[in-house]
Amino acid sequence: MSSRIYITGLGIISAIGNNVAESLDALNNKRTGVHKLRHLRTRHQDTVPVGEIDLSDAQLIELCGLPADFKTTRTALLGLIAAREAATQAKLSTEDGLRTGIISATSVGGMGITENLWLDYLNPEKTGDWLKYIETHECGDSTEFIADELGFKDYVSTISTACSSSANSIMYGARLIKHGLLDRVIVGGTDALSRFTINGFMTLMILDSQHCKPFDAERKGLNLGEGAGFLVIESEQAAKNKKILAELTGYGNANDAYH
Repeated sequence: MSSRIYITGLGIISAIGNNVAESLDALNNKRTGVHKLRHLRTRHQDTVPVGEIDLSDAQLIELCGLPADFKTTRTALLGLIAAREAATQAKLSTEDGLRTGIISATSVGGMGITENLWLDYLNPEKTGDWLKYIETHECGDSTEFIADELGFKDYVSTISTACSSSANSIMYGARLIKHGLLDRVIVGGTDALSRFTINGFMTLMILDSQHCKPFDAERKGLNLGEGAGFLVIESEQAAKNKKILAELTGYGNANDAYH
């Protein structure tokens, strides 16, 4: 049983950067990624500022090194980019005999595709390649896609617990390592913007029409965003002779808020 958990890899793609270095540079130089929608089409196009990644699906497919006609979701593409960066930094290999898991979190999965196709799906006269996209709707599809592309399949799991999803994936991965079931785990989460999400938060009346001010007495709400972030966490033995980025020394999850 491993008593210590180390972080050896980081990966991210977000509205402020396509990798860790770009994101850190944007934070250090106070560059925002919140702006009007450019890629997602919705009636709220000009009224709701969001943290949208300024790359089309076709550009993301190219960034992933996939064929131009590859069929998958924006959620899966974002996840692969971030998970691959983390795995590369941690110098993970499928040939070293270490038990490696992937636990990916997502809230909406492939909803961004499904919301465009569900009327066609209900029409028995509709046929075509678009039917392949229906299989990408479920949350686990993006996790399996990432696992297939990276080649790590000793343990593959998906967590979908809304805003706590990625935190839960980190906690779950750490517990699997502590109990000796895995040597290392790629943990994190991925989600793409969708009309479903924007409309849902509009219904809750908690979206700000301007840049959000989370600690201001006059705050009006939040700005939604999209992106993916992953860590590689490893047991003390597996991380031996590696560059240690941080140590995971504790975690917790509780449902004790008033509202």
